[in-house]
Amino acid sequence: MERLGIRSTLGLAAFVLMVGCLAASPFTALCGAGWPFAAAALLGVVCDLFLHRTEPGLMDRLSRLHVGETHRFEVRSVVLLLLLARLDLAGHTGLTAAITLVMCLLGGQALHSAMRTMIRRRLRFPLAACDVAPRLPGIADRPLRSLTEWPGQRMLVYELTALLGLTGTLATGDARWVVAGLTAATGACLLTLLALAPYLVRAIHLSRLSRAAQHHHPVARRPRKDGPAAVAAARPWRP
Repeated sequence: MERLGIRSTLGLAAFVLMVGCLAASPFTALCGAGWPFAAAALLGVVCDLFLHRTEPGLMDRLSRLHVGETHRFEVRSVVLLLLLARLDLAGHTGLTAAITLVMCLLGGQALHSAMRTMIRRRLRFPLAACDVAPRLPGIADRPLRSLTEWPGQRMLVYELTALLGLTGTLATGDARWVVAGLTAATGACLLTLLALAPYLVRAIHLSRLSRAAQHHHPVARRPRKDGPAAVAAARPWRP
């Protein structure tokens, strides 16, 4: 368990359940078994959320192996579309809407990751590279942790919303439930991007101010002294 980064027996059991549910989802989708697919997907998402909370080391190792939360989210989304096409519950229009929403959700997650990385780099680099940056006006405020942290858990919440919509579709036979779930997930992702946009603009503005200040007011640095003369100068004088 230590090699996997798992610290408890409960975490190991949750990991085994998550892998089993992820492996069972394609088979249930191909067979057109809606309720087994929904049960496996919901259980897998719950186990994934639990592991994000309790086993961060395992999540880091999975990301290094290119089976992180983003890849698992993509697999579950494709399998969900496969199930909708197999059951023919949504029809041509509903399936097209579901595919469009899933693509928008995946694109929104990629854009969120890029914006988060740019904000972090542009907020840290100027302050570290330029000594006058803290005295400049218009220093960007750091965004809330709820907007930048926990991206894996945010994706799982989006997926849970879509799966709840699928459950409603399976129970009622109305495809509008799954489309509504995907729409809610995509809308939440869009709101997160809109909330991050002002922070990105301020971070870019801060970076430009820092570079301009560094160009017009370079920081004077003392020349470095090496060799025997520097050692002799550093020794205290004794009469």
